[in-house]
Amino acid sequence: MMIKTLTHSLEAISGKILWIDRFHLAYYTPIIKNELALLDHLPSRILFIGGGAAPYSPWLLYSKTRADITVIDNCKLRKIHGENFLTKRNINLNMLCHDGTSVNVDGYDLIVVAKQVNPKCRVLNHILSNADAGTDVLVRINKTEQLTHSPIKTIKHRKRQTSQTYRYIVT
Repeated sequence: MMIKTLTHSLEAISGKILWIDRFHLAYYTPIIKNELALLDHLPSRILFIGGGAAPYSPWLLYSKTRADITVIDNCKLRKIHGENFLTKRNINLNMLCHDGTSVNVDGYDLIVVAKQVNPKCRVLNHILSNADAGTDVLVRINKTEQLTHSPIKTIKHRKRQTSQTYRYIVT
């Protein structure tokens, strides 16, 4: 809970302070690189669940893939801040206020679930039950989280870091 609160606080001021922007980019760049390496192909249409007020991951995904990306967050204020963040950087991603447990997941070849998304198991169940067959799903989790589905691949992001990403393929 403390990490979630800290992340939201940093996101809220990230666009205003250059070193925080650089910190986020340095933090997320290797994560995105590792996650893309998990995939068998570069995606062309991505749904990112839990974009937040400073959607660095969707921005970096776009810069690496040039995919059509839709970013959702269930908080209207974070969605507005996220749109401002992207506009300020001249990045054209579709940002919506929506809940990950009921969002339409049809037509995406990659769905990413951010670490702060809650309830993660319900979101994952919704995706695995409703997304098109063959859709890749990347779920960022904390080491202490337990998910009900077993992933086909797992990566840890840094040696001493406690987060990792699970990869699923919708069947």
